[in-house]
Amino acid sequence: MRNIFVSLAIGMTLLFGDGRSPGYAQEVVKSAEEVPLVIDHKATAVVVRPKGNLQVKGRKLERMAVDDFCDYIEKSTGARLTVTENAEEVVAGQSVVVLGVVGSVPKRFTVKPPKPLKRHAFYYEAGQRRLTILGADPRGLANGVHWFLRQKIGVRWYMSTELGEEVPTHANLTLKPEQITIDPEFEWIRFMGNERELPDEVVWGVRHGDDLWDEDFRDHWNFQKNWMNLLPLTRENVEKHPDWWAREEGKPPVYHDELNVCVSNPEVIQQF
Repeated sequence: MRNIFVSLAIGMTLLFGDGRSPGYAQEVVKSAEEVPLVIDHKATAVVVRPKGNLQVKGRKLERMAVDDFCDYIEKSTGARLTVTENAEEVVAGQSVVVLGVVGSVPKRFTVKPPKPLKRHAFYYEAGQRRLTILGADPRGLANGVHWFLRQKIGVRWYMSTELGEEVPTHANLTLKPEQITIDPEFEWIRFMGNERELPDEVVWGVRHGDDLWDEDFRDHWNFQKNWMNLLPLTRENVEKHPDWWAREEGKPPVYHDELNVCVSNPEVIQQF
């Protein structure tokens, strides 16, 4: 049992301990000229977001990326960055933040990562008064934004409420020149559950890389309890060993295909 807890502790440290996105490897390249986003609690940059209606189904990750980027910069600095989808509204000399996915960035702000982006990867480039966070897909964009908030501002989400947030205060936010490509090492990351019943917890998980909001999530992910393999749910077992199964409304169990085991029964524990 001790080994299990040690393994869990090591795993959580690897996932969250150093503030990086879980399971990502970094490739860093130098660039030139810093990017001022906030000076003396005043915004000095405009955000160019992905075009189109971000409220429609299937664009939750893009919407979250834009909202979290602006919301947490404001929480940290007190400055609210202007957001537009029209690249022509950016004036000369103004810092610009480009948030997008491959193929959707305005031509005026197109960047070319040093290597093709893998699924869920992102490219970060700061320099020449421009910050670009480019995702291979919406999940990649969200990964990039939440990586930025952790690494460049120091935001932490320890729990799924504001009580669990840590947002350092900054009067100025100026980014050093650099180019970074971050590829996910895991094809899928899943650890949160029911959005209808636990919406805050699901948002917390997505900020840490959970793939629940991926459009193709249901096509690639399947999970199931192993209980029924350890103690088969059969009519015979329920009738012969009623104490192995949970009572419902205080009544002895009657067989049905969603009946759960009684996890406190000593014989059940022995079976497991």
